[in-house]
Parts: sequence; structure tokens; C-alpha cells
Amino acid sequence: MTHHSKSGFDPRLLAFFALAFAWLWICWLLSSVVSPQLPTLGMALFIAGSFGPGIAAIAVVRYTGGQDGLYQWLRRSLQWRVGWGWLALSFFLPLVVMGLAAAGHIALGGTIAPSPASGHVLLAVVNFRLVVK
Repeated sequence: MTHHSKSGFDPRLLAFFALAFAWLWICWLLSSVVSPQLPTLGMALFIAGSFGPGIAAIAVVRYTGGQDGLYQWLRRSLQWRVGWGWLALSFFLPLVVMGLAAAGHIALGGTIAPSPASGHVLLAVVNFRLVVK
């Protein structure tokens, strides 16, 4: 079963972008509407919106490839293709660069305000795991 036309256009790509943007913008617009009254729900909707591309990918692959296609796609998507050294570099290099920038700022007489994200180490670890998938 082919999904490409003679021009090379793939309708699955259009379906993916349509679903991803629809999910994302609906969640984010609802978030902006409910945030003043219900800030927790607004934040939950904002975070849910960020899952739009992933949900769209799963929906399109499941619709076009069936259950077997989805299983094969998930298997390929979840394989580690890089060594642990590169993963460590991707995690620690930004920390080192930010630390050096902060040290340079302090050395030049600047001050650093406390971060509103301090105390959220678990969030950083979960985000790192999601990014390196």
C-alpha cells in the first residue's frame, strides 16, 4: 500500500501536522482561558499541549500501519542508538556551560537571584529522559 502521490506528497505528513497543531493549540488556548480562574488546570492543559506531536505520531502510525505498524514504530523509536558517553555529555555539558556563565557573571560583580525551579530535580531528570528518547 503506497501513501505517496506522483508529486512525492505524503498525506500522512499532512495528517500528522494537522493533528499535532490541533491538539497543541486547543490545549494552549484552553489553558489561557482557564488559567486566571484555575491555575492548576491551566498549567495541566499547557503541559498536555506539549504532547501533541507525540500523540499525533502515534495516531497516524496506528491508523496507517495498524497495531503491528505501531508496535514496530515504537520498537524502533525506543532503541538506544548512542553510547552512554554521549548521553552523559548531553546532560552535563549544558550544566557546565551554565555554571561557567554564572561563575563569570559573579566574578564580574553580578548577583544571581534564586531560581523559581530550585527544588525540582525530579522534573529535570524526567525531562532529560523524555528528550533523549
